[in-house]
Amino acid sequence: MNPELVQDALIDAVKTTAQARSLTPHLPGYEYEAITAPGVIIDFTPIDRPGEYLSGVTKYETGQFTVGVVVTQGQGTSAAYGHANALASALNTAAYDQGATISFSGGTIRLTKPVDIRPGYIDGAHWRVPVVASYEAKATT
Repeated sequence: MNPELVQDALIDAVKTTAQARSLTPHLPGYEYEAITAPGVIIDFTPIDRPGEYLSGVTKYETGQFTVGVVVTQGQGTSAAYGHANALASALNTAAYDQGATISFSGGTIRLTKPVDIRPGYIDGAHWRVPVVASYEAKATT
């Protein structure tokens, strides 16, 4: 199972909503100084990849997918939380509600619990609200 395909599938799951809300996407490996608001900062934290090298064991990966909604500091927090709620709803619909999954070449992704919107905080010139999705990706081949 290719971890890059897992990342791409999760990014695609939020891109449509982000673009519809005019949020500039900042993909993994972004330059911090180049962040523009309003936007989303996308990060991944793979936690476990058991069975990757064991014969007869289903390959899977668990981790956290974080979408940080950023708006210009000093313009209030309601816009950031509105964007965060829309992104959380899109992710829940795509991969959590009623057993929904996101497919990618060679596997599927499901969220292991509803998406969590964390408290916002000041981040340089921005106000950031983290949207955190815990996921499990499983190989289908």
